Amino acid sequence: MATGIINKVWNIQGSTLFKGTSAQLSDSVEYILNDKKTEQEVSLDGSIVNNPTAQLERECQYVGNDIKTMDGALIGTHNILSSDVRGAVGEMMQVKKFYGKFDGRAALHGIISLPVEESGIGNAPRLFQLCQDVLKEVFPNNQAVFAIHTNTDNLHVHFILNSVGLNGKKIHQDDKFMKNVLHPCINKYAEKYGFTINGEWNKAGCQKQTKTSFAEMKIEMRGVVDQAIEQSNDFEEFISALQNAGLKVNVGEYISLKKEGMMKAVRTYNLGSNYTRDAIIDRIAARLDAFEKIETNNYTCPKGQEIVYCPQATVMKSYKDMTREEQREVVKKLKLGNNPWKMQKQMNWQLNEIADRIRIMTDIVELKEFYSKDGSLQGTLDGILEAKKKITSEKKMIRELIRKYKPIIDIYDEMKPIQRKAYLYEHEGVLEYRADFERYRILSKRLQSGYGKNILEVAEFLTDCENRVMYANAQLEELSKEYREVKRYGRMYGGLKMKEKSLYEVLDTQASAEWAKKHIFDADLYYVVSETSDVMLRVVKSPYTGRDGKRVESYEITVLDSSGKALEKVDNKSGNYVFNAKLRDLERKYGITNCEKYKDFSLSKEFVRACQQTKNNAGKKAGVENAPDTGRAAKYTGRQKYSFTQAINLNLAKNREGVHVIINAENPDYMAVILSSKKEALIKIINAKGKIQEETTMPPLDLRDGGGFEEISRVQKKYGFSDDIYVYKNIEDAHNYAEGQRCEANDGRRGRT
Repeated sequence: MATGIINKVWNIQGSTLFKGTSAQLSDSVEYILNDKKTEQEVSLDGSIVNNPTAQLERECQYVGNDIKTMDGALIGTHNILSSDVRGAVGEMMQVKKFYGKFDGRAALHGIISLPVEESGIGNAPRLFQLCQDVLKEVFPNNQAVFAIHTNTDNLHVHFILNSVGLNGKKIHQDDKFMKNVLHPCINKYAEKYGFTINGEWNKAGCQKQTKTSFAEMKIEMRGVVDQAIEQSNDFEEFISALQNAGLKVNVGEYISLKKEGMMKAVRTYNLGSNYTRDAIIDRIAARLDAFEKIETNNYTCPKGQEIVYCPQATVMKSYKDMTREEQREVVKKLKLGNNPWKMQKQMNWQLNEIADRIRIMTDIVELKEFYSKDGSLQGTLDGILEAKKKITSEKKMIRELIRKYKPIIDIYDEMKPIQRKAYLYEHEGVLEYRADFERYRILSKRLQSGYGKNILEVAEFLTDCENRVMYANAQLEELSKEYREVKRYGRMYGGLKMKEKSLYEVLDTQASAEWAKKHIFDADLYYVVSETSDVMLRVVKSPYTGRDGKRVESYEITVLDSSGKALEKVDNKSGNYVFNAKLRDLERKYGITNCEKYKDFSLSKEFVRACQQTKNNAGKKAGVENAPDTGRAAKYTGRQKYSFTQAINLNLAKNREGVHVIINAENPDYMAVILSSKKEALIKIINAKGKIQEETTMPPLDLRDGGGFEEISRVQKKYGFSDDIYVYKNIEDAHNYAEGQRCEANDGRRGRT
């Protein structure tokens, strides 16, 4: 049970069903002014009087002008102007009316009570002053009436406090307010006027103070331990130094320290990693040793002499600068539809492309040789990541080293700002810096005698650590750059391990279920295809109302063969467990792995056809090898035709390198030049005049995702390529075919004319 002074506060409600705010206030004020509550009439000096009015008037100047008399009780007001205490209610109501705040609490009714042993009548004036001081400090803007009551064993004071202040703000009273504001204030003035404070109220404050003082104590303890280490050559001297500093030391498995005023001892390991028993012993043994250094190694690929392949571009003479023989040759080519200047420009461009490719491949080869253990691109990426881990580990070791020397660095940090002032005092006679000079000299002596070092050595150590961290960061940045280059190359040319997507992942039913929980439903139609199967899955997604009346996402999957014929259907109307089992059955039955999703049926069909062509190495040995060298369109009757996708992938499907040109069998307005390596195809679209319209790149079939086939479809639609495509070895042959087609078209128009 709490001892000492106590306090209670409760709310007086405003307008109720039976009483208004004014009536509620009046009743409360009448209660605290009730003469029955004051069985004995007291004076300000605590004596019992027969004429309270005369006695109070004589003592009025001692207490203050706010004190009134009411049937012998000590009564006070706070921020009340009326000479009649009962007029306080009217003043409180005026404030509420002015700010229009009648709702909720009308006032606070509080009591401050003394313990029985301190409840003599002589203590009434001091309790009166205590209440007055508390109201002024905690509620400076609120009106109040208070009165001493002597009708119980405990001398106590009641106060009525207007909930609306003179500034219009309403009191917001909660547990934190009571614990952190009101109770500490009452305890403060209880101690001032000689009353017993409430120990329970002090617990929260003491805990907060203990928390703060513990942090300060840790800093103080670290300083004491550091200075004890500086003065010691062995562990026994260290213990003696601590005892000489006024600490009580207990040494066992741990070192415990306690100074006067502390409730309990603190173990040194709570002060930090530098203050465990083993760390202290090591610090004593090595305190005069030179600074340790962490060697930072180079983990980046050394840059050799850059091999630059600069193709020699050939510039054709202008027509007027040619010889007669050269001019005749040029005219011949022009009549055949060949523009030698454009062809030479195209050749120069191809040479530059080859040069860029050589530079990239040279860099990748160097990175492979340095980082990869197995010579693969994936091994190169793994090697770069391993190098980054080693550098990060070295950075961590540097940070730990700085932490190890923190006591020395703390001395340096204190010396550095006052170093110039100490110099000015010592060498220039600037007397105002004497205190800084004295402090600098003490710190310098500590550094020299305690650790055998000076400020320059510490500065050099810190600079070295900073430089090594900067070097490590520069290597990390270079490694990140190399990692991006290798990854970009792998995406373009292949060689990286690609994560296979299962049928379940492509359908993404889990995400749909999450959206459905938020009552967001989607309707969609798309196709799912696999690199390892010749079937297609048509997926229809739509909202569905189940048997329980709940809206869910419905999936209906139809298995289609290569011609588009339906083979079977599955859905999720029997529940997700059954549906997932059906998906696994489909994967096993049709060999579905590594899936892709398309919105367009033709794209899905083309994907399946291309994958099957790669898998079976189907197709005749036609195309680049069988392409004729010269001739008109009439000579190529019966020539093999390809779809646009097949024509682009002709060399990639056979894992061959080279250049070929594709063109529409009819209406050859555009042609596409495809430069194929084993890892990609570079496509250039050229119009009838030989001008490049667009360039794009295709990865190999085994690494091509949905975006690759969508890009093929986009190019085909944009430039009007059909699925009746001829393939040629070079631009000249394709140009000859296109010219022949145009000539035949012109002849046909002239004949009709």
